[in-house]
Amino acid sequence: MLSIIQTIFRNKLIEDDRSPLFTFTIADHDLGLFPPAIGFWIQVLAIVILVGIFSCAMWAITYSVIIPNRGSTISFLVGFGVVCPLTLMYPFWLLDLLDVQNKLIRFCSSAIYPVTTMFHTLEGELL
Repeated sequence: MLSIIQTIFRNKLIEDDRSPLFTFTIADHDLGLFPPAIGFWIQVLAIVILVGIFSCAMWAITYSVIIPNRGSTISFLVGFGVVCPLTLMYPFWLLDLLDVQNKLIRFCSSAIYPVTTMFHTLEGELL
């Protein structure tokens, strides 16, 4: 399984090697219409799936441990001692494991996922 995922992320997507499908000139500027980068979208889909699986695990901990024990010491220990640190570390660990170098993919996976899961955990803790 890991080798399949690493094969998907073999292309680092640092340089754009696509050729334009159609080019035209407007006011002395050459413009082109490029096809979608299929490799990029496959990598984004793989990251979304991997982050979604981990999110489900963190939300399962939230629903099974934190919400039933809301306001107790165990709830705060699990929430702020397990779920929050794992939520903050997981995207960076995953990106380093897969050697993702595309800045857009790195931003999306390390900015969107932790924020939504942290809000979800804090909501389970405090409300």
